Amino acid sequence: MKIGCTAANDRIDAINTKINLIKNYNFIDLDHICTPVDIVLMLGGDGFALTCIHKYIHFNPMFYGINYGTIGFLMNSKDITENKNFKDLILYNSQEFTINPLKAEIIDIDNKEHHLMAINEVTLLRQTSQTAKFKISVNGVSQMPQMMGDGVLVSTPIGSTAYNFSVDGPILPINCNLLAVTPISAFRPRYWRGAMLENNSVINIEVLEYLKRPVGLTADFNAIDNVIKVEISLDKTLEIKLLFDKSFSLHDRIMREQFMLYS
Repeated sequence: MKIGCTAANDRIDAINTKINLIKNYNFIDLDHICTPVDIVLMLGGDGFALTCIHKYIHFNPMFYGINYGTIGFLMNSKDITENKNFKDLILYNSQEFTINPLKAEIIDIDNKEHHLMAINEVTLLRQTSQTAKFKISVNGVSQMPQMMGDGVLVSTPIGSTAYNFSVDGPILPINCNLLAVTPISAFRPRYWRGAMLENNSVINIEVLEYLKRPVGLTADFNAIDNVIKVEISLDKTLEIKLLFDKSFSLHDRIMREQFMLYS
């Protein structure tokens, strides 16, 4: 089984760990040789993990992250690298979780089409001081003719602990088959807290008064300006395989997030 290793280029400790792992285990240095591998070993933070998944997903590998960032929700503890049988630890002591990303079919103000993938969330945000206005439809039926606020996002379960949670969206269990639709600083309806939808739903968000109230869209870290409408759904044809140490699985991480208080 071929294992490739990549490290965040702004983290010296991650780079040094990568050098040692390549030396000790003969891993492929993906930062110098971009070749298909069975496992992508990612050394960095959650943002780096998202970048790696987008970059290497066409290889259809499994992804194993080691945290050299702040939160490290998608990563395993870096203390694990001290294990003398690190390769065996990845191969035989990891639990695999398969997730599906969101796909966003976007049309901008110039009527240009864009196609983006999001592992965490798709977010629409106002681009000026003007409050944005949105129309939200689900499966072809208008559910909210007009929502006013700073923005709105659609999140997967794995992304529900990130930006979605910071704007008071719900944390979704990893296997709940739901998507979260969460308003960002909603002004009208003032007390709307969002919705949880079945993950086979097709969500259409139309930007109202887009010339006066321009809106930008981000899908993970990819951004499009001056969006006028987007169709968001779960891409069940695309599978992302994440590996976590069995002692702290993805289920455990999401459970912890629901009961953890941050200072």
